[in-house]
Amino acid sequence: MQDLSFAALINVLSAPRLGAYRQRPDEEPQVVIGRYKWNIRLCQALYPALGHLEIALRNSLHNALTSYCKSTGWYMCQPSVLGQRETATVRAAQGELARRDKQAHPDAVVAELSFAFWTSLLSRDYEGTLWPALLKAVFPNMPRRDRTRRTAAATLQPIRRLRNRAAHYEPIWKWPGLLLQYRQILQVLSWFEPGLVLLAEGDAFEQLFNGGSQLCEVTLVP
Repeated sequence: MQDLSFAALINVLSAPRLGAYRQRPDEEPQVVIGRYKWNIRLCQALYPALGHLEIALRNSLHNALTSYCKSTGWYMCQPSVLGQRETATVRAAQGELARRDKQAHPDAVVAELSFAFWTSLLSRDYEGTLWPALLKAVFPNMPRRDRTRRTAAATLQPIRRLRNRAAHYEPIWKWPGLLLQYRQILQVLSWFEPGLVLLAEGDAFEQLFNGGSQLCEVTLVP
């Protein structure tokens, strides 16, 4: 394996980017790079849980909205159940499918819509229309005492922000309460189906997190 040069890594990764992984000015380069590698592995270890959560949320909402509007194309029903911003997002998704010469059937449109779109449906703008009518259908295993739009939105919004950072390998190692946030993700998975927690490979993330960045340190040359 070719020797790793800290100077070369700074050149390609940039000093400001690596600076986000430095806790003290006098830290050794191998500690900084170890933390950088650790962060990448943490991001990757989050993918199973985040991926299942995104899929479960969109499918649960899609199914609930299909029943509510009595159409798999609920996003085209009149009068519309969507606000202007979400309607524009759906149209953009349909346009992207057309650009790729794909049919914009409901399953394709649903898969094309982003996590941000689905969490936006939990905003207060939909209180009194979609919510609380859809709560039981969307979150069947959410504890009844907690089953409110406000609780679901407040829980999912920070998860969405963490997901965006992890998707771009941004520094999540210093995310406040990262391990607690991960356990919150597992809890949300259980709101849909407790069996999803088993697919999230939770032990792998927790072991990696608890092991610390020193396990990822490498020998560097000047």
